[in-house]
Amino acid sequence: MKKQKKTILFLSALFLLLASIPLFSQSELALSHKGLITSIIESNGFFYTGAVDGFLIRWDANLNQERLQVSDVEIQKVAVHPDGNIIAIYETDGFSVYRLSVWDWQKKERIYAKRLQEKITSLSFSQKGSYILIGNGNFDGLIILDAVYGIQMQMINTSISQVNLAETSASEATLVSYSSNGQFTYASLDDGSIKNIIKTESNLEKGQFLDLNKRFFAGFKNKKFFIIDATNGKTQNTISVQKPILISGYSNQEFYLIDEVSAENYSLKKISLEKGDRQFEINTESHFDLAVPPSNAAWLAGTIFIGTGDGSLYSLNTSAKFLFAKKETQSSQVQFLDITKDSNSFYILTNEALYRIGENEKELEKICDNQNWKNILVHNGSVYFWSKGQRDAVVSWNVLENIFQELFIPSQSLENLKVYDSELIALLSSTTVLSYNFQTKKTETVYTGTGINDILLKDDSLFISKSAATNPRTPLIEINTKTKETVLLPLTNDFIYALDQDTDNKSPYLYGLSINSNNNSFTTELFYYHKDRKTYASILRLQDENTNAFLTIQESILYTNLGKSDVRVVNLKTNRTQILPKTKALPQKILAIGQKLLVLNQDGTITWYQSNKAIKEWNANISESLRL
Repeated sequence: MKKQKKTILFLSALFLLLASIPLFSQSELALSHKGLITSIIESNGFFYTGAVDGFLIRWDANLNQERLQVSDVEIQKVAVHPDGNIIAIYETDGFSVYRLSVWDWQKKERIYAKRLQEKITSLSFSQKGSYILIGNGNFDGLIILDAVYGIQMQMINTSISQVNLAETSASEATLVSYSSNGQFTYASLDDGSIKNIIKTESNLEKGQFLDLNKRFFAGFKNKKFFIIDATNGKTQNTISVQKPILISGYSNQEFYLIDEVSAENYSLKKISLEKGDRQFEINTESHFDLAVPPSNAAWLAGTIFIGTGDGSLYSLNTSAKFLFAKKETQSSQVQFLDITKDSNSFYILTNEALYRIGENEKELEKICDNQNWKNILVHNGSVYFWSKGQRDAVVSWNVLENIFQELFIPSQSLENLKVYDSELIALLSSTTVLSYNFQTKKTETVYTGTGINDILLKDDSLFISKSAATNPRTPLIEINTKTKETVLLPLTNDFIYALDQDTDNKSPYLYGLSINSNNNSFTTELFYYHKDRKTYASILRLQDENTNAFLTIQESILYTNLGKSDVRVVNLKTNRTQILPKTKALPQKILAIGQKLLVLNQDGTITWYQSNKAIKEWNANISESLRL
């Protein structure tokens, strides 16, 4: 009997212990980047990481982070103003977009942006922060901007070619640059003259000054690490390396070098800069394991922080007897993939399940598992599952009858899908417009061409937006779905995309975004088009190219992220415009029911707004209760 009593007490205690453990707990690890970390910069007791996911993260020594998505393309370089608040970002898609954007970190606002003509090789602020220095591989290889206004300054009388690094003296009176043709150039920023040109080793990659005084310079070439005296161009030492990462500029006494030893094993070399027998020699060398390749590193308060190819951040305690690379971040577990709505409820698709939440409800209701779908539509009691960029089957689900049905399998990648009362309209691989009829259960090819990017059915007219650079030479085509008559609308835009119409079906207008170019200058325009009068008018213009902008119209309210970092709310009846409060990530899609707005962000998070005020952010990357 006593044994039975002890067993009951033990099970009761175990039950209470298990009951006290939450089903979902917030991890202490910070959220990682998604993809390669391209930059780590230390400044004023913080360090900043930029990555291909377009996010800039500021970290303190305790790994507390502030996140802000500053780009919809890759961040390749980051520079921090000496005051620690103004941040310069070089962002690029790798082939056509090369852009410099400058941000106020405290306000989380972009101050200005400049489109560049080619990729750049270096980015830095001058020592007092008066100028932004941009290097490139051209004959005229250095651009100097006024840091406050972004105006290009002609401060040097002679062109300096192929600049891979540019810095100034503490007074900003002198600029020194390293060019890949093998020379240091010293120029006066007071009178624009060239003070000195010093020949040195050519074609060094990832060049950096090693010390705070900017006397010693280092770079890599042919599996050798070169230490050079920038005052005379002479090589002081070379060290054999494999895949090196340099950590320098924080001290006049030393710097660190990380290098690959073997698969998943790396060395940390501490190299002296102090005068003496050991100057430029390896003082200490330790080894550590790392499961993913390192991409960048920075030193802060005795700790080296390492960015990696998968977006993770690791730390090394440099004073530890044995080195251990501690993982400081966690990757995504769950992501919000897509959102849609009907008249009363929002539907949210994650990589695990489909959820529903009513306009006045507080918690998500799981309604089915996700079977590897990426996108959703809802119409007349059915949910339509599909996957953008894939050739997966389009599947319908009758919610009331709980019947799943495969409708059709795209013959090419499915780029867009829209649902209407009697049919689905699909865009395949930017070349083919397809219709699926709900009654006949058959598909029909409606139009074939090239450069197609969007589709919109309005009454009996199917509008197809495209690039005017492809035949036929028009950005907008109208097809009468009854007579099959095709009309090439006489518009002069280079490119039209993001078509939508008001939920008020009586409105004769359709809306969209267009891009126009003139002598390498781009304008993105929000417009409306009168279907019957065949007239075009502009609503809003942006002096830049913004091909990833969206718009949606619901009950005569237009929502767009034209301008990239803001969501503009335009009342089409009163022409009144309002800007929604910023969030940490760039918006991707927005829905509205009454006064409640649901925004899907590019990083897979969600923001809720009530009466145009942000009330809740859901980050499903970190497990938490999804409750309003």
